[in-house]
Amino acid sequence: MHTHHSHSGQYVQHAKDTLEEVVAAAEARHFDVFCLTEHMPRYDPSALYPEELESKTTPADLVLTFEQYYIHAKAIQEKTNKRRQEQIEKGQNKGEQRIPQILVGFECEALSDAYLEHVSNLRATHQFDLFVGSVHHVHGVPIDFDEPLWLKAAKISSPEGSLEDSARALFNDYFDLQYKLFIATTPPVIGHFDLIRLFCPVKQASPETLQTSWPDVWGKIVRNVKYAAAYGALFELNSAAVRKGWPTPYPGPDIGKLILENKGKFCLSDDSHGIAQVGLNYHKSLEYLQDLGAENLHYLALDDSDLSKPASVHSIPVSSLPNDIFFKSL
Repeated sequence: MHTHHSHSGQYVQHAKDTLEEVVAAAEARHFDVFCLTEHMPRYDPSALYPEELESKTTPADLVLTFEQYYIHAKAIQEKTNKRRQEQIEKGQNKGEQRIPQILVGFECEALSDAYLEHVSNLRATHQFDLFVGSVHHVHGVPIDFDEPLWLKAAKISSPEGSLEDSARALFNDYFDLQYKLFIATTPPVIGHFDLIRLFCPVKQASPETLQTSWPDVWGKIVRNVKYAAAYGALFELNSAAVRKGWPTPYPGPDIGKLILENKGKFCLSDDSHGIAQVGLNYHKSLEYLQDLGAENLHYLALDDSDLSKPASVHSIPVSSLPNDIFFKSL
């Protein structure tokens, strides 16, 4: 089993547990690939989250924390992947004895053009295996923290508009920003594609109605999906949506079907923020893959015989997943 998106309380204030504990949980739950992807720094005081303001965290602190994460993650990767290689050489890296392969990456931010340059600089100055392309802010305002902040961002998108008008404008701005991220950085993994829906209070944005209610927004979704699918991105099925009240992972089924129609590739992510969430609700992700009619699940992995090679995309049949030790152990 795999996740392409994870966090720990050691390096993110709204998460729990240490990086070592999170990796140990992945091994205990028989993961085969586990990607470490803490948030890249936010370089502006205005982009700090409420808990960071409360703890008097500064952007300089976030830069230092990220560098500490990178050093720690690379050390864990070297140690864990060496143990995995030893297991493989003994012919024992199977079933309950499986040791996960660790990939080291980060989750990007797309607050502005400057942040897109920061993404490029981080990739140039560090040896990352992947990064997750996500949008968490629009107009510099977090859209995944709570409804009041979501509404604040919407009002900036359309100051004089009704609630629906403001929401529609915010969706347009979100998907334009996402498209800019795709063009500038070509993320190998697309993070929670429709995160903008999480706190949206209007029904027009639902998977059942968005395409017909907001054809302009849908057009931008189609544009973004086509672009990312064409360059070979993996679209994560992010099970964090289930613990936040959704019936399915991100993205919703309207976008999930669109991705398959455009030959897009799905991968799995738990977006875990501590050991309790490692692999959480993956049974829902499996059901979702089956309901969408996906034939294959994709994942990034290193070459166990030559770990110096870049990570590459692999695939397994969805029909084989119920036999994986992870699902058999649930």
